[in-house]
Amino acid sequence: METCAAASVTDGCVSARGAARAAVGVALGAAALCGAVLCGAAPARASEPCEARWIAAGVDVTGAVSCSTLTDKGELVIGGLFRGVGGQLVNAVALRSSEGWRALEEGVNGAVFALAPLRGGAIVAGGEFAHASGVPGTENVALWDGAAWRSMGGGVNGRVRAALALPDGRVAVGGDFSRAGNKPARHVAIYDPRSGEWSEVAGGVNNLVFDFAIAPSGELVVAGAFTRAGDTPAPALAVWDGSRWDAIGGLLGSVYSVAFADNGDLLAGGDFRAEGMWGWMVRNVGRWDGKRWHSFHEGAADYVRDVLPLERGTLLIAGSNVSSYPTGVGVARWDGRYWNASGSGIANLPNGSGFRAVFTMTRLPDGTLAIGGDFQLAGGLYTPNLAYLDLGKPAPEITEDPARAYVCATGATTFRVRASGAATYRWQRRGPDTGWQWQDVREGDNFDIEGVFRFRAAGAGTDTLTLDRAAPPPNSAPGWASLGWWATEVRCVVGHECSSATSRGAWLQVCSA
Repeated sequence: METCAAASVTDGCVSARGAARAAVGVALGAAALCGAVLCGAAPARASEPCEARWIAAGVDVTGAVSCSTLTDKGELVIGGLFRGVGGQLVNAVALRSSEGWRALEEGVNGAVFALAPLRGGAIVAGGEFAHASGVPGTENVALWDGAAWRSMGGGVNGRVRAALALPDGRVAVGGDFSRAGNKPARHVAIYDPRSGEWSEVAGGVNNLVFDFAIAPSGELVVAGAFTRAGDTPAPALAVWDGSRWDAIGGLLGSVYSVAFADNGDLLAGGDFRAEGMWGWMVRNVGRWDGKRWHSFHEGAADYVRDVLPLERGTLLIAGSNVSSYPTGVGVARWDGRYWNASGSGIANLPNGSGFRAVFTMTRLPDGTLAIGGDFQLAGGLYTPNLAYLDLGKPAPEITEDPARAYVCATGATTFRVRASGAATYRWQRRGPDTGWQWQDVREGDNFDIEGVFRFRAAGAGTDTLTLDRAAPPPNSAPGWASLGWWATEVRCVVGHECSSATSRGAWLQVCSA
């Protein structure tokens, strides 16, 4: 078997990515993937911190963690190249329930690189092994039914690197193999638990498969190191609609991880280059909107093993030196504009191996992440190969921006903002009297605009700002005032103790009628 260091780049595997795969979970009756209580998976948070922080797993994992997922019962499962977890012999796969970590019978006699949850606490485990707990017909892929290992149609004849439960209850498996059961299958195959039979996928692909995702429209997206899917040129990414293959974009390299963002765009991470909008280079991580690639600023400095979409266009990527702005080791977060490191990231002890990387991220029900890979330290804490990451309190989300308003003569008009997670509201305005610079609006402020429009402010510290036109303009008002004029622009900064968000501006139009 390859050593952990030698196998690290290609031996990571697909993780269950929470919201990114919620549609699949619901179709399988596994809504608990995102909502079940996961007892004992990570220390409970006494309060939500402002900054991201690492939490030690509390157990030693004796080798690299390549993949992770949650069962539909909310139990964390990890797979990899380890033999022990917390002093127990588990053999490459382990489950954590409310009672702690435990083995799944005798585990497998090799390594696990892919995990996929099914109904009733069942799990598909794929990797490089001759058998699972000695059960015949479990070569490289096997089904844990919640109590024992079972054969999946005789297994496959090569390493499995990806597995995913499909909406119709079947299971897609990908990797480096040419047969599934007794049928030819080039690198990708589909298993039907009802019949116990494998089926090939229209000629398969011509090289390794690393990951799968289900598109919002239901097609299967396949990622890997291939250049053709069936007879279709398809560099690194292909779509199977149930009857034929289609390509996605033009990439040079390999894709290790795919997931879908909330808006339906495809996110890809790996070791690749592509041309994005306006000629920007897409480097190792990119977003496909259905027509073209988009970059995330300068991209990732090194290969990306896992991508995890978060809320409001934010994103986590995992790998080795994944971000150079600022330097991020192991995990980096895209905040919508820039890359940010997660504390001091991962590392090894001074006498340890120079290689360190994160291979898998699984979001737990309380919002923390289970982070698995090949490392000894996370955030300076000794927590070999498995740690938890608390991302901190998210910024408020503005759900409704203030709308433009129109007022004549005396009277009042209001501007309203709606935001989730907001604790404070700070209204600002700008206009000719401020030199078009934003200034805070204070409660009870009286202000004139060009000596013509006079207003008084109320509700400056709430979600609704009222501007009362206290008096009509004098008779000397310029003629344009009678036709209406955009007199001032307002916006609101909503926040809490950790961060803030700013609404779009809204214009106030006034007239002298």
